[in-house]
Amino acid sequence: MLHLKVFTDRLTRQQKDTMVLNTSCPELARLIFGEHITIETLADQNQLQAEYDAKGGVRSFKSSEE
Repeated sequence: MLHLKVFTDRLTRQQKDTMVLNTSCPELARLIFGEHITIETLADQNQLQAEYDAKGGVRSFKSSEE
């Protein structure tokens, strides 16, 4: 997650407010990223994308598994 922290540190607050991070470690993600990024814990990526499509759309969907 630390490589994502470096990336998000360069974003504006408005950009962070629109970002969703899907992780199996939500407590750790909250400590690293703070309150401006939405943290989700859905194992099914298709379900996650469908959920946010229903909320108004997804501009970009990227996955990184490590």
